[in-house]
Amino acid sequence: AVVAGPPPRPGEIRDLLAERFAPHSMPGRDITAHVQRVALPTPGDDNELFRAIAHALERPLDPGRPRWECWIIEGLRNDSWAILI
Repeated sequence: AVVAGPPPRPGEIRDLLAERFAPHSMPGRDITAHVQRVALPTPGDDNELFRAIAHALERPLDPGRPRWECWIIEGLRNDSWAILI
């Protein structure tokens, strides 16, 4: 999803996800490794966004952990950012 406005502060998405998921699906586990941040080079056009998404999706997930990741992609045009889960 592409979101208008500035990206969330570091840790903000992690804390929100921990609040929602960790107590039920991952008790006692830190979800920091599941939340990634990347900043696109200027001007942050669609091609750069697609490359970042391809990079995120080509990496296999660790089978020893719950199989999900959240990517915050900063630096899109028009003061926007993207979230990929």
